[in-house]
Amino acid sequence: MFGGEYYYDTISVDPWTFDPMRRELKLTPLRAYAHQVPRYYIQNFGSAVTHPDTNEYATFLQDMVRVTHRLALSLGARYDLQTFTSKGLVSNPLWPQAGKVPFNNRNVSPRIGLAYSIGDSKPRVIRAGYGLFYTRIPQIYTSTVATENGLTSANLILDNMNYYEHQVFPTYPNALASCPSQSAFCTPPATVTSYLSSDVAGFSPNFVTPRVQQASLNLERELANRFAGGVSYMYVHGQNLIRARDLNLPVPVDLTYPTYDQSGTNFLGAFYTVPSFSTWQITRSMTCPYPPCINPLARPVPQLGAINEFDSEASSVYHGVTVSLHRRMTQGFYFRMAYTFAHSIDDGQDALVASRPAAVQNT
Repeated sequence: MFGGEYYYDTISVDPWTFDPMRRELKLTPLRAYAHQVPRYYIQNFGSAVTHPDTNEYATFLQDMVRVTHRLALSLGARYDLQTFTSKGLVSNPLWPQAGKVPFNNRNVSPRIGLAYSIGDSKPRVIRAGYGLFYTRIPQIYTSTVATENGLTSANLILDNMNYYEHQVFPTYPNALASCPSQSAFCTPPATVTSYLSSDVAGFSPNFVTPRVQQASLNLERELANRFAGGVSYMYVHGQNLIRARDLNLPVPVDLTYPTYDQSGTNFLGAFYTVPSFSTWQITRSMTCPYPPCINPLARPVPQLGAINEFDSEASSVYHGVTVSLHRRMTQGFYFRMAYTFAHSIDDGQDALVASRPAAVQNT
């Protein structure tokens, strides 16, 4: 549970000892793995136990109304409420929104449907419906809020190419700190205290329950004895979907990079500009022996790492058209053939990938 992770990436090493060294032999991730020279090491410390308990309540009313012998209506409404326990949640004075869970008690969703038949012999049937659905909030989010409060947990990321971090970089495949697998808490060693960061996760003050609007239209007609064909359309619109966003980032600035050939020595005479949250370093130092380099990220709240806020800002849209043929057969058999053409698009929802926020400020 508390084991470390090694990541292999492009890395420069001494060609004789294979120790990390800038401006020397460059290894691809696969060659680095073959020589057991990882680029990064990651390990989490703190509590491994959370109790993201939740209660869900729902009530539903529905009625069928036959307006005429050809028209029938279905009317309904549903109420949903989801509550979360506050046990084990800790607030952080550096970010007051930490340790809080949402409470939305206005989740009323109407439903309506109709069916209308045309003709008596081989009738055509038109069906339409609309409904509003509120989705449950996955408990991975409240679990993340409990563990990532910036006080009782810490994250360690070491870069083997950094001179100072290389001094405490563990030897593959050993973990830097070996905590028992059944332990509820893991304490980091004192040698890496200066390299630890503490993330915070919390819900936005304006967080609301995600919801989905769904509408459908279906036209069906009997073509022959026990054989029917139909065309249907479905529209699904997701609103207030969850998206994580790191708020502890500076305003991005445009940085201009020179371009070189694959050898890295021949300047191609061109530059490209990209927005970046970090800045240039143009003076030589132990961490930047061959400038220019990119400086470490200067977060607005330097005592904390990422501040991951769960917003209700993402959305999605789905359109689908289905053509189908079906036949009621004898002795309990049923035949159906269908083809669906669909198109779906969303703008960045990230359910179930909590604590991996999208940098939407830079898109």
